[in-house]
Amino acid sequence: SPRDCGAAGGAAREPRGLDGAVEAVVGRDTVRTRKPEPESLLAAVDALGVDPDRCVFVGDSESDRVTADRAGVPFVWAADAVDA
Repeated sequence: SPRDCGAAGGAAREPRGLDGAVEAVVGRDTVRTRKPEPESLLAAVDALGVDPDRCVFVGDSESDRVTADRAGVPFVWAADAVDA
């Protein structure tokens, strides 16, 4: 599927030159639930080996904001991160 982490992750990283900057990729093929359930975000946090409150989730939807809240991860709207 286009949302599998290998396909979507590579397609998003490569043209932007981010291959070396990404330490963890979690996609729909990695976890059983979908946002706003926090499983995918917590899997990424776990893969990075950090505490949820030491991360930030940059998102562009209300579902992203709810996911971050449920996971205990600080949230920043993508539009605000770009303007910063």
